[in-house]
Amino acid sequence: MPERKSISSSILLSEFESIKNNNPESIPKRIRDVIDKGDQALVIVLGGGGAKSPQHIGVIAALLEAGVPLDMAVGTSAGAVGAIASKVGSLSELLKTKYLAERMSWNQISQLTFLKNGGFVCFDRLSGYINSHQNDLKDPTKYTPCLIVTTQISRLRKSARIFWEESSDLIGKAVQASCSVPFFISYPIIKEYYPLVDGGFIRVNDLPFNIAKLIAPDSLKISVNLSRKPPNINYDGILISPSLYARNNRLATAVFDPDDVWLGYKSGNAAIPKIYEEMERRGIERHYREGFSPDTNLAYYFSQRILI
Repeated sequence: MPERKSISSSILLSEFESIKNNNPESIPKRIRDVIDKGDQALVIVLGGGGAKSPQHIGVIAALLEAGVPLDMAVGTSAGAVGAIASKVGSLSELLKTKYLAERMSWNQISQLTFLKNGGFVCFDRLSGYINSHQNDLKDPTKYTPCLIVTTQISRLRKSARIFWEESSDLIGKAVQASCSVPFFISYPIIKEYYPLVDGGFIRVNDLPFNIAKLIAPDSLKISVNLSRKPPNINYDGILISPSLYARNNRLATAVFDPDDVWLGYKSGNAAIPKIYEEMERRGIERHYREGFSPDTNLAYYFSQRILI
């Protein structure tokens, strides 16, 4: 039975349980496959952190290097950008992503606006940046389906809306919405939806572990927390916190630092023994994407910036 187009691109979190129980064929097949894998699935959860988003790229690089299979990514705000980065299908694509992350700046992704749609800065360039990155991948639908968490505001109520459409330009707008801080960064207009803003506007979703737990409850969850504080949630997965080791200051979320990619890589690499232990306990096998192997060692390369 074909998937219902009416919810192929997004769904309110509050509707998910009902859809899962009563109309599961409406959920995109790649998401259903993750659900069906049960405790054999591995989900990466990526939290918000503003300009610290390149840390996510470094963590993802360490996991791919180690052959950790990323069956699904759940990201909000800065983590939405990281979730898209998890889709790289080869070593060459990862290295290009590293290069882009080290050069990320506000000028590349934002521009001034005039109090349009609730802000004086807009991220239209970020939307284009994401869609361009998707187009650069050989097959953006082959690896790591992504769930992008936004907050829908309607009648003074806040609800989490999750986007999972990956084959159209809508994903760029969804990432843009997930990064749109109310009263500062304007939200994009996405047809048929109420205003959609930062996924972390519902505080508990700043690290969207609970969303991953609802959608794939039995999966092994690896969360990357870029906040200066531990997540305020009941957590039963593996937690990676790059910001606890460096850049632990208020300016860190506002200033891009090329070394954040290396910081994320080191933090992800440090978590590999614990991840391997849990994978072995669950019987999850390692899987290496194109260009990677058990002998791949990116430590020296990631410790250097590309100067070209």
